[in-house]
Amino acid sequence: MVAPATPAAQAHLLRSLVQDCIAKHLYPTAVFFADKLVSLTSYSAADVFLLAQTYYVSRQFRRAAVLLRQHAPMADARFQYLAAKCLSEVAEWDEVLVLLADAEPDDLAASQSPSAGAGPGAGREVSGPAAACLLRGRAHEALDNRAAAAQWYRAALRLDPFCEEALAALLDHHLLTNAEELALVDGLRLPQEHRWLRLLYRCRCKKYNQGASMEQQLAELEAPLGVGCYYMAARHFEAARRYFSKATSLDRNSAHAWVGFGHAFAAQDESDQALAAYRTAARLFPGLHTPVLGMGMEYSRMNNLGLAERLFRAAHALCPDDPLVCHEIGVLEYRNGRHAAAERWLRAALAATPRSGGGGGGGGGGALPAAAEATLLALGHARRKLRDFGGALEAYRGALALAPNAASTHAAVAFALQLSGDCAGAVREYHIALGLRPDDAFAQEMLGEALREECARASAELDDGGLGV
Repeated sequence: MVAPATPAAQAHLLRSLVQDCIAKHLYPTAVFFADKLVSLTSYSAADVFLLAQTYYVSRQFRRAAVLLRQHAPMADARFQYLAAKCLSEVAEWDEVLVLLADAEPDDLAASQSPSAGAGPGAGREVSGPAAACLLRGRAHEALDNRAAAAQWYRAALRLDPFCEEALAALLDHHLLTNAEELALVDGLRLPQEHRWLRLLYRCRCKKYNQGASMEQQLAELEAPLGVGCYYMAARHFEAARRYFSKATSLDRNSAHAWVGFGHAFAAQDESDQALAAYRTAARLFPGLHTPVLGMGMEYSRMNNLGLAERLFRAAHALCPDDPLVCHEIGVLEYRNGRHAAAERWLRAALAATPRSGGGGGGGGGGALPAAAEATLLALGHARRKLRDFGGALEAYRGALALAPNAASTHAAVAFALQLSGDCAGAVREYHIALGLRPDDAFAQEMLGEALREECARASAELDDGGLGV
C-alpha cells in the first residue's frame, strides 16, 4: 500500500505542474493548479507570486493585482513590480507610480550599481531596478509627462545597458536630440565583451545625414500615412489632411503623421490649425526639430519675426545640419535688414546641402539639388544689398542653372547688372524676364529705367565724340 504524499510533496508536484503548464502555454490549466497550490500552502509568498504570474500570462490583470495586494508582501520589489506591471496593462498609470514609489531617477541610478559590470554573468538578466525604471517611464509617457519619461528611460539604461526597451522608447518617440542620443549611447557602461551592443545602439540613433535610408523608410510606409504622403505630393491637401488625421488617431506616436498634418494645413495658409499640429508634434517629440521649424515658418509668414527667430534658433540647436533651418534664419536676417548675417547663414545652408555624387554636405563635389535654387536666389539678394554685385550675379546664375525659366531670377540678374553699370546687359535680361512673365511690373518699370540710362550713356558718348572732332 502506497503511503499518501505529504503536503510538502504535493506542493512541490503542483509547482512543477504549474511551471510546466506555463512553459507549454496552457495558461487556464496553470491558473487552476496554481490556485489549488496557494490553498494548500496557505498563501505562501512564493506561491502567491506564481499564481499572480499565471493570472498575468492569462491576461487576468486586475485579478492578479488584487491577489498581490491582499496576500503578497508588497515591500518586496518583485511583488511591487509585478503588481505595477498588471496595473499598467489596464492603463492605471497613476496607481503604477504610487505603487512604485516614484523617486528621483538620478538618485535611484546613483544608488544602484550598473548590472553590466557585475561580473562574468552580467548581461544574462535585465536588473529589476532597471525594469522598474522602464515601467515608471512608460507611466509618465502615458500621462503626457515626456520630460520625466525621458529621465526614467535614461535611468533604466544607466542601471542596465541591456534594457533595450528603454532605448527604443527614447529613440522611437524622439524624446532626445541627435546629440543627446549619441552621448547617451556612448556613455553606457558596457563590458568589454559586449562592445558590439554599442555599435547596434548607435545605428538606431537619428540619421539626419542619411537621406537614402529615410527615403527607404518612407517608401515602406503603410496606409493611411502613406496615402497621406501621396496626396501631399500630389498637392491634394484636403485629402492629405484626412489621411494624416486618421494616421495620428491610429498611432499617436507617429512623428511623420503629425508633421505631415501640420504641413497640409500650412500649404493652404491655415496657420492656426498648422500651428496646433506642430505644437502637438513638438510636445510629443521634443527631440525632433521639424515641428519647431514648421512653427517658425508659420510665424514668419504671419510677420511675427521675433517669435519666428526664437523658434528657428531652437530648431538649429536641435539639428544644426539641416540646410532648411539655415536658409530660414538667413531669410529672416535679410528681412530684418542684417544683410551680412543673412549672407553667412545662406552660405551655411548651401554648405550643408547634399550634392548629387558628392556624398554628404555641399562642401564636396557634385551638383546642387533643385531645392537649393531658393537659397541661391536669396544669397544673391543679400550680396546685392551688400553691393557685392559680382557675388550676387554668381549666386543668381547658380539659381538659373537650377531653374532656367524663373522670370524673377532673370529680373534679379538684370537689376544687379543695372546697379553695376551694365545697362545693356540689364536690358537683355529684362527682356528675357518679360518674355517669361509679361505682367512683371518690376521688370517693366526697370526696363524703362535701363533704356533711359543706356540712351543717356550713348548720347553722352556721342557728344564727347562730337566735341573731339
